[in-house]
Amino acid sequence: MKKLLMVLGLLVSTTVFAEKGDVDLFLGSYTDHIKNKTYGYPAQTKNDANYGIGISYEVIDDLDVTARVFSNSVDQTSVALNVGYTFLKFQGIELNIQEQAATGYSVAYSNGRRSNDMYYKTNLGVCYNTKEINLFDKHNPKLCATTKLAGSGGKSFDQINFYILIPLTNLLQ
Repeated sequence: MKKLLMVLGLLVSTTVFAEKGDVDLFLGSYTDHIKNKTYGYPAQTKNDANYGIGISYEVIDDLDVTARVFSNSVDQTSVALNVGYTFLKFQGIELNIQEQAATGYSVAYSNGRRSNDMYYKTNLGVCYNTKEINLFDKHNPKLCATTKLAGSGGKSFDQINFYILIPLTNLLQ
């Protein structure tokens, strides 16, 4: 928990003094393990409720860094760092690719092996920016989903993660 607070504190402190760059509150809620609910893990530990919170900062246009903490799919607390690049925007739809490193995935497999604590993956993501329909004036959230392209644990396209990005930039200025 101390590590998480330190990472989030560092990220928030650098964003408060930044001249440019959007700051978003990251709220994660649900992961659907599509292909096989028990792939590699005992059935009772595959958790779809992956609640989490974090801070996302746009370093330069279309390049962001996100630090977050969440309850992962094996019912352990994870601390994650994501770097994402948005490569296409069209009428509120944003496509991105993300690299993620997360802790908290040490688990015993049914064959007696133990997994590594670190988890790495590449995600393909899509967000809908609600500013296109201007629901909340300056504070329009993005509704997002990602799927794994490659990485440790599981297979490609074996999960869909859903999350919301709520703009904080205007609140911090």
